[in-house]
Amino acid sequence: MLKAVKLRIYPNQTQKEQIDITINHCRYVWNTMLDMQIKRYEINKDARFVGKFDMDLVLTALKREQKWLKDADATALQVTNAQLDDSFKRFFKKVSGFPRFKSRKFSRKSYTSQQSMAIVDNKHIKIAKLGSVKFKNKSLPNGKIKRVTVSISSTGKYYAAALFETDVEQFVKTSKKVGLDLGIADLAIQSDGYKLANIRFDKRLSKKLHYWEKKIVSS
Repeated sequence: MLKAVKLRIYPNQTQKEQIDITINHCRYVWNTMLDMQIKRYEINKDARFVGKFDMDLVLTALKREQKWLKDADATALQVTNAQLDDSFKRFFKKVSGFPRFKSRKFSRKSYTSQQSMAIVDNKHIKIAKLGSVKFKNKSLPNGKIKRVTVSISSTGKYYAAALFETDVEQFVKTSKKVGLDLGIADLAIQSDGYKLANIRFDKRLSKKLHYWEKKIVSS
């Protein structure tokens, strides 16, 4: 099974600069490929859609022309093509709108790496192009890391969402049965008396909500 774990990471200055490079290069690839798709359609509306595989071929040629693209994580650029391909497929199925160009100012600051990654110890994770990065100690599942999404929050904090491939624990089969009743004060109540508390996000995040409301009003 796959299990995702979000880690708070603490990159040094050099690693922060490398993260910025990869994020910016991914945005460049997205915008370049999107521009190519639009112009291709404008020239020939009957032209076949350029999917992920062909965009990767274009990316290889693009990296020969724009050698600075090699400074970024190579798999992150390929994932960008996959994300754009998925965005177009969702548009064709009328699930979402037409893909938009990404602005340096407003785009989400993140990228996904699929290169070899590993947990070094209980305080460090190895990420491609970054090396060993310190993270906040957290219980991690055993297994191989399939990919890592590095992101920067709006408050300047760094995170790594790691997707682990881990073994599924076999549950012990019993002959017991239990009934569930969904509630308001409690999320669920079992027939044996166990209650699952309702998570009140409105109360937990009320201070943050008040902060951002004041910031919007003052801006």
